[in-house]
Amino acid sequence: IEKGGKMGMIPVPERALGDRKVEVPIQDGKADFKGVKLAGTDLEVAMDGNMLVLWPVARSTLNLTVGLKPTEKLLGSDPLLRPILKNFEFAKDNEGFYGVGLTGNILHPRPTPRRR
Repeated sequence: IEKGGKMGMIPVPERALGDRKVEVPIQDGKADFKGVKLAGTDLEVAMDGNMLVLWPVARSTLNLTVGLKPTEKLLGSDPLLRPILKNFEFAKDNEGFYGVGLTGNILHPRPTPRRR
């Protein structure tokens, strides 16, 4: 379980993804996240895009679209979560994933709501 935090001003509750392993091919210094999916008891995550891997790794840059799909368990855990997500319906795809673009430096990515 990851501890909750904040995304901007929005509180993020604790969520369970469980132990997951993801294999991502890296070729010519570029990690490709194509169709990567993780399913947990609280949240499903889908990733597409790439990361330019540099040395030191802190210099690496992201160009990802991450889809977040809360489960009914997570939605029922906080009465404010559904109303907050209503503000991001434009970024929700047909599978129920809310898209977030992550671009820029890996240490300070710029999140932007974006349909996957």
